[in-house]
Amino acid sequence: KSITEREAYLVQASNLLQKSFLSGVGIGNYSVAVGLADNNKKPAWEYQPVHNTFLYVWAEIGLVGLVFYIGVLQNIFKGC
Repeated sequence: KSITEREAYLVQASNLLQKSFLSGVGIGNYSVAVGLADNNKKPAWEYQPVHNTFLYVWAEIGLVGLVFYIGVLQNIFKGC
């Protein structure tokens, strides 16, 4: 069950990215956007975020935000 759910989360994230590739859906709006894309057919607690941090960041804050996020991570790990 866990693997099929994670696959479904990846599909949901890719569908969101197709619609909002550059801008994302907004910080904190991932689950809301997934629910709206599904016409809220399920209870709200069933809409979970994708289990991949980079896809999650990309879907929420877009490509520019993802690049910024990766830059911040690089700066953090450069100092180690």
